[in-house]
Amino acid sequence: MPEVRALRRPLGALNVPWLALLASLPVMLVGLPIIYLVYRGSQAGFYRLYEELFRTRTLELLANTLGLAFGVTAACLALGLLVAWSIERTNIPGRQW
Repeated sequence: MPEVRALRRPLGALNVPWLALLASLPVMLVGLPIIYLVYRGSQAGFYRLYEELFRTRTLELLANTLGLAFGVTAACLALGLLVAWSIERTNIPGRQW
């Protein structure tokens, strides 16, 4: 049985400031709308916020979003399993890549 060696990286290899800055950009882009919604929601008051969250249209949008997320997850799972099975059980060129 061949020996399996773990890939080791020096501790300071990931200590790159521009990489941390580049990685924080998507976090800021996603977080900004959420921060804005929390800020605007805190200005509206509890009763108004409750009315907006539990109105019919908001619940319809939530149901659509959850249905879409479930459907996409199921489709990706099926496709991923099919591709993984195909690669494992057939002689596809580039398999060892």
